[in-house]
Amino acid sequence: FKTLGPRFGKDMKALAEAIRIMSHKQIALLEKEGVLPLELDGKVFELHREDVEIMHEDIEGWLVASDEAHGIMVALDTEMTKELAMLGDARELVSRIQTDRKGNGFAITDRISIYIKTSEKLWCAIKAHEAYIKEETLALSLAGDMPRPGIQYLINGHECELLLDKSRS
Repeated sequence: FKTLGPRFGKDMKALAEAIRIMSHKQIALLEKEGVLPLELDGKVFELHREDVEIMHEDIEGWLVASDEAHGIMVALDTEMTKELAMLGDARELVSRIQTDRKGNGFAITDRISIYIKTSEKLWCAIKAHEAYIKEETLALSLAGDMPRPGIQYLINGHECELLLDKSRS
């Protein structure tokens, strides 16, 4: 109103409403070009970037970044789903298994058997991603029955006992 009122006088109320309902495309053009023609009741008003305050609001559960120089905006859904949490648990388990493989002196090509004693929640994640875990760790089997005590870990808040055996086959 401060800059537009003196320039547009009695048309200011209609212009303010037109600004309020501007499309994302119009706002992007104004940001990029610095000027935007707005047509109201047969009249064309020239709106300048400094005439308005453009505010970007974060949307809950989304991460937004933009590159005004190139006119690019990216929005990522950051909400954690059950499926993503289970995949995260499986990936963390793979990381622990790989660390244990190295600690046990296994060769990079050694096939292993994995024994895991854990919570039902982590076990569900393991079963859902069993093929991935086996492929990444060269495991021939993945079982819950421990033949002897293993190493205690905390996998994303889940207590877990892990034992690796080099397979004979």
